[in-house]
Amino acid sequence: MPAANQRMGNVRREKLRLAATWHRRRYSQQRQMATNATAPIDRRPVQLAGADNAEESTRRRRSKPGKTVEETPCWRWSRVDRSNMAEAVHAYAEQRTQLTGTTGHQHARQGDLRRLHLQLRRAAESGESQAADSKENQAAYRTIVQIIEDMRLLGMRVGATEIAAQVQALGQLGQHQRAVEAWQAGVAWAQGTRHLFRQTHRHALAAAVALKDAHSVRDIYDVSMRVMAASRAQAGQEKQQRPERSFFWALFPGRTQEVRHPSDGAWTDGDDNTWEPARLRAAFLARLLGDVRTWAADDRRLQQRTAQYLVRALFDEGRRDDALRVYAEAGTATREMVCEVVHGLSRHGQLDAAYGVLAGVTREQRSTFAWNAYLNGLLGSMRWGSRTEQWPEAVLRRLARAMAQMAADGVNSDAATHSIWLRACFRARRWLLAVRYFARHGAETGRSAACWDVLLRGLLDVDSAAAQRAGWRLIDSLERRGSLPTDRRLADTVLQYVLRLVTAQAEPAFRPDWALVDRAFTWTGGRLPRMRKNTCAVVIGALVRGGRLRGALDVHAAMCARALWPPLAVNCMLVRALADAELQQPHGSLHCAVTRASAFAEEALPWQHRTAAYAALLRLAMQHRAFDVAWHIIDRHYPALGSADALPRPFPDARMYSMALNSAVLLGAHDQHRLLLARMRRHLPLVKPCAPLAAHRIAQVYRRFAGQHHHEPC
Repeated sequence: MPAANQRMGNVRREKLRLAATWHRRRYSQQRQMATNATAPIDRRPVQLAGADNAEESTRRRRSKPGKTVEETPCWRWSRVDRSNMAEAVHAYAEQRTQLTGTTGHQHARQGDLRRLHLQLRRAAESGESQAADSKENQAAYRTIVQIIEDMRLLGMRVGATEIAAQVQALGQLGQHQRAVEAWQAGVAWAQGTRHLFRQTHRHALAAAVALKDAHSVRDIYDVSMRVMAASRAQAGQEKQQRPERSFFWALFPGRTQEVRHPSDGAWTDGDDNTWEPARLRAAFLARLLGDVRTWAADDRRLQQRTAQYLVRALFDEGRRDDALRVYAEAGTATREMVCEVVHGLSRHGQLDAAYGVLAGVTREQRSTFAWNAYLNGLLGSMRWGSRTEQWPEAVLRRLARAMAQMAADGVNSDAATHSIWLRACFRARRWLLAVRYFARHGAETGRSAACWDVLLRGLLDVDSAAAQRAGWRLIDSLERRGSLPTDRRLADTVLQYVLRLVTAQAEPAFRPDWALVDRAFTWTGGRLPRMRKNTCAVVIGALVRGGRLRGALDVHAAMCARALWPPLAVNCMLVRALADAELQQPHGSLHCAVTRASAFAEEALPWQHRTAAYAALLRLAMQHRAFDVAWHIIDRHYPALGSADALPRPFPDARMYSMALNSAVLLGAHDQHRLLLARMRRHLPLVKPCAPLAAHRIAQVYRRFAGQHHHEPC
């Protein structure tokens, strides 16, 4: 009996297994019918399914195997040539209306959509498409984004391939914030159980660099390295998850062969929207240099570029000894590295050390940029080096000797070199020497307008009728000279002096005839097709001098709305103008004036400009002997002012302390002088760890004034 029951149980289980198998096959056939519109009884190969006769079967057998018209609604994509992106984009735009199930018998496969966006991606990246119209590439990338969004809408799996394509396409379309958000969503999707392609991290890093957000760049880099390390720890992911050199090069976009130095004396068109890798800070760049040496040991140029920006960041943070140590460890210094070290030492006032670096390298390493950095440092020493009348002449002679040695090395002077010499002549009050030098070397400047701009500003700023007459004669010659390729800033300069002449309260040393002024205004109008940053600054200055403060504030707000951030001089001028306007009111008071100007500084000015703006207000308070208002300004952001994405700066800084101490000496306020020195002594230990260079400048100011009251040395 037990054996019979066992046999009956086996029969029952076999029947259940056969029934389940039949149901699975039937369900599979029904799904195939719904997807491919192919009869389930047709057992022929896919390329022959649906053929009505032998001739049709033979034709399909001899042709390229693939899906038929009846199999998929995406049949038009198979007819598109891989190099013809426009036809593929047009075919998808027509066909995508049928993908969401509006016609019940047609549905898309995930493989079809993936095949299409990969095809478009390869075509857009190919060399042929790069030479073609960029609108074709933009349309292809927009279609890729649309395909991936449709895949999500249809409930299909969006994996690492789609995430990489979406991040790349959004970055190519200029939608960098969306690209970063797509990468963040991809990292959350992976969560240690799946893997993203390393190209995805590179495209996200490039998008963050395009946003010029240093904090976002650091976060994306750290998360990417951590995610790739976790993937490498799992089996089979060692090769695919190694950071490649293109991942590191994404931090240094543009033509890597070019040398960009924003402070080497070269004259630009006022474009401040370039990415500066040194903003990533020295600590991050030091870690980056270690990673580059680990994962891209064979890319010498990448290591040199990373070390170059590390040196720049160290000099910016005041860590001169660390910068020189990195320079010494670099081994054979490149021309760019030599320029970086000379520029940093010159900025720190170490001109003898900068010249020693130039003398210690070969002639091939002493480039024009390096010499310009040294000459620019000499030019800056005219202001801070000494207060004697003979000092500018001594610096001018030293500049002449350096330029002679530069010519002996066979290094050609460029427009930046000539403009440095012209500025030095004007600072030494030798405007006739500048005019003669420009007449002798004007042809060497090429078609650059830098030297024209320096010469024009210098002549019109000199308090001499002969110099100003020569300046307006130079303006008159511009119309006959013809257009320059970079003459927009020169047009801004002409517009500035035309408006200054119109709104001047006092009689200038030389007043040109109004016909010349009218021709100059017409000349500037033809070369300023739109309101640029520098042009807006010129207009704001003219409106403030003309007493139209409300119009100046409107132009300032319009600049901020267009991300044309006003320069420091314009912001300080507006802060002082607001305070003066409040003081001129019938019942105006200094406290109300400082309050109104401070509110504008806190709301409309970036944090980097607030110290200089408060310095103007501090000067105003000291002039009115309002010491309570002055101490309120000093205590506003004490001991430091900063943001989440930058190193803090001392508040007050050395300039504010120096100005306040000078005012106290002139006013005879000896008690305020002692209180300021005591505040400086307490302030220095608080800011020295985070801002050593700024603390060093405060200490210099302290030593200069402390001897008057026999304070302890700092």
